Amino acid sequence: MSNLSDFPQELLISLGMLAFGIGLFTIPFWIEVKKAKQELEKILAMK
Repeated sequence: MSNLSDFPQELLISLGMLAFGIGLFTIPFWIEVKKAKQELEKILAMK
């Protein structure tokens, strides 16, 4: 079995940055989706 020292450090840093970037955009997006859904339900209930 290979250990972590055989794994290229540059690849590990790149994958970490990619995961952080994806999380940086998707987590706030889904938070806003929940808020917008609640507001839309309020608006549609008024009609």
